[in-house]
Amino acid sequence: MEIQIRKAEIKDAGKICGISCNDLGYECDDLLIKSRLENISPDREAVFVAESDGAHEFYRSVSFDSEKEQLRFIKNL
Repeated sequence: MEIQIRKAEIKDAGKICGISCNDLGYECDDLLIKSRLENISPDREAVFVAESDGAHEFYRSVSFDSEKEQLRFIKNL
């Protein structure tokens, strides 16, 4: 399984919105996600995307725990 993790870009807004709406149940649209990505404070915040068919397995392999059925992963530091 090959996984690439990178900072989210404006071009990712549609897919991020799709995950937010369809998988997590949050209402949004591409413009909202684009706006939020454009307004990230780079010295304090970051959004990352993982590209892989096996992303959930990757997060589990690096000690993230699934908090709920929607597979939101949190790692305590």
